Amino acid sequence: MQNRSIAVVITALIMSSCYVIHDSTRTETQLFLASNNHTITDDTAAFKVHRPGDASDAPETLDWSPNNLTELATMQFTIILDSNLPLQTIEQIDIIGAWISNSGQLFDQFQVEFTEFTVNQGPDIATITVNYTYPSTVWAGDYSIAVNILFPDDESISIERRDLSFVAMGYYFGYSNTSEEMYLCSCEKGILRLTLQNTGEDETEFSYVIDINQSQEVGRVEWNEESEAVSRGILAAGESVELEIKLLIRDDISSKDVSLAIPIFTEISYEDDEGEQIYLVNQASMLMSTILSEAVFPVVELSFNGFDYSILFEDGIAPLTPAILIDEAFSHTNDYLMVQLNITNQGYYDRFIEIEATNAEFEYRVIYGDTNISIDQLLSDTIPVPRLESTAVTLMVDDIGLYQYENLEFNIGFNRSLTAPVSFDMRPEPQITGDVFTNTIVYADSLSLPATFTQMIVIDLLEYENFVLFDNKWSLACSHSNDMIVTVVDVNQECISAPVVFDFDSDAEQLSNLEVAIDISANFVGEIATLELTLVPIVAGAISNINHSMTIEIPIEVVDDEPGDDDSDDSNENATEDDPSNPDDTGEEGNETEVNQDSDGDGVFDLTDSCPNTQTGVVVDEVGCEIIEQDVDDSTDLTDNQPDNELENQQETEASTKQETDGSILTYLIIGIVIAAIGAGLLFIRGRGAGKQAIPTTKTIQPITPLPPIPLAPVEPVVLQQWTDANGYSWRQMSDQSIMWWNGTDWIPYGKN
Repeated sequence: MQNRSIAVVITALIMSSCYVIHDSTRTETQLFLASNNHTITDDTAAFKVHRPGDASDAPETLDWSPNNLTELATMQFTIILDSNLPLQTIEQIDIIGAWISNSGQLFDQFQVEFTEFTVNQGPDIATITVNYTYPSTVWAGDYSIAVNILFPDDESISIERRDLSFVAMGYYFGYSNTSEEMYLCSCEKGILRLTLQNTGEDETEFSYVIDINQSQEVGRVEWNEESEAVSRGILAAGESVELEIKLLIRDDISSKDVSLAIPIFTEISYEDDEGEQIYLVNQASMLMSTILSEAVFPVVELSFNGFDYSILFEDGIAPLTPAILIDEAFSHTNDYLMVQLNITNQGYYDRFIEIEATNAEFEYRVIYGDTNISIDQLLSDTIPVPRLESTAVTLMVDDIGLYQYENLEFNIGFNRSLTAPVSFDMRPEPQITGDVFTNTIVYADSLSLPATFTQMIVIDLLEYENFVLFDNKWSLACSHSNDMIVTVVDVNQECISAPVVFDFDSDAEQLSNLEVAIDISANFVGEIATLELTLVPIVAGAISNINHSMTIEIPIEVVDDEPGDDDSDDSNENATEDDPSNPDDTGEEGNETEVNQDSDGDGVFDLTDSCPNTQTGVVVDEVGCEIIEQDVDDSTDLTDNQPDNELENQQETEASTKQETDGSILTYLIIGIVIAAIGAGLLFIRGRGAGKQAIPTTKTIQPITPLPPIPLAPVEPVVLQQWTDANGYSWRQMSDQSIMWWNGTDWIPYGKN
């Protein structure tokens, strides 16, 4: 006898105490006959459902289960008809099974056509027996079975009954990495490989037995075709064969996250020369297996406009850790946000993306490849994420500015237990205020137009919240009140009818100040113009109405001669100009004539005449204005036409004079009160002495003499007017009618050195 030694073969037998309880209310068999042209009447027409080989009068089998591996999934239909019908002319028999819900939705359907069958003719009735093997993919539910018998000339008999049930399960699939432990997580089909090996020195004929008992209570085991073929075969010395087992676990299995003991029966045998079965292995062992409700969580990365924020699915059964993509997003009118989802599946099982929005007011769209669908149209099996692969999806939230600002919340994940709550905190756009230009007047010579100058726009970007939204790209729009040309130096482009779009090389996160140089060229005469610039950041990756604008006014004044110095320190001396301290030196510009001239003959020089065209013969005051024309607001009338700097100096002088006058009045008032108090005291003493007898005394009484007058400080003249002539000299008219001029160090009376 040959040496027959074969390695151990393991087979998986799954035992569980989970049972399927099916409650089905039986209904009466419904019979009806139909034809396109006419109805064939047959009161005896019916059909019965049995297991193959059962007699027609045996009890029917109305509950069927494709999970039961101890029998074939084959039904035997026995059709009973009146024997007087032309049964030999039957052309075809159709059997149709359908599962229709209470709402009328067709859930599942199967159909088979028979053209070959045997008719058993009896004296009164005839029977037709056909066998139908239903598919293992049949869903669980109550089915209606219809049998249609087709005769020539479009005549038919249809019989239907609604009392059949399939106790089938919606299967999920288990997966095993090794032969020692299986992770049955109800999510993927997996292959368990068992190996047979001939460890002997001679060729061996062998057979194996698979004992699966009540496996439908937990699931089922399927063998591949090769494994079934080698259930009896020959192995050469050292040869091995792999048997593949597919383990399917019911989706309603209740034992989750627990360890199960799976019996493994190993039976390897061969037949000797006398026909006796010799068992090399005949033993039972236990394989400890774990059914997991969840396995390894995948990794999901979410990014917003190029800035990535990661969410890690940690090992375990806890849901994802919540994460905020961005603290704030700014919206206006019909803006939309776009979020990039990069999803990597690092688990054991293939997945599909699920996105659920908690705020139904907004429109959410999902962009995946060439597909652009709303979030409501996203099915659970639309976007796959295979194991150890990545998938990119774009989530777009549209019209975010049309509603009240609030949080946008949605869940991203693979199934209900693997979701990540994500929130966008929507805020109104930040309001940027403040001048970016110095409000200085630009003087242009009317003889040398256009006036051209360069201006810098400097913006503190710290005022912009979440600058990452703008991607360092800006738009400059220009408007002005005259013929003006504005050129952005950075891009050498004129800002005329369309805005200028430009960006910067600096990193947005490192850029603290935005500096833009613009050249302004104005060509106009006799007016003050304004230039309005609107600088707008452009949102990255989207077309948006987010507008952070700044408007700048630049007054440009045209003068015949550009002033040499417009500083506020009044130091306008010029060593080459005329010397006003010398009354004999008239100078090139005729300073002496200008100072002493009285054009209207009212006795007040033109330099100090506030009313230059007074009529002859009227009474005027010290500044040359007619007295009867003055009103309570004379000081205002007096300064209406003065330049700003003269009006300022006059107001300062008037305030100083008023302060000095108030101080003098207070001094006189105090002196008067002191004198009155002394006089009252003397009168009181004299009144008391008159009513008493005089008593000699040795004291010497000093006579009371009036106090000497307190010398008062002389009143200093105050400034009534101050101006600067065309030659740059500054002048003052004082309250004592004197005229002073500034020599660069002191104010000197006119005509003195």
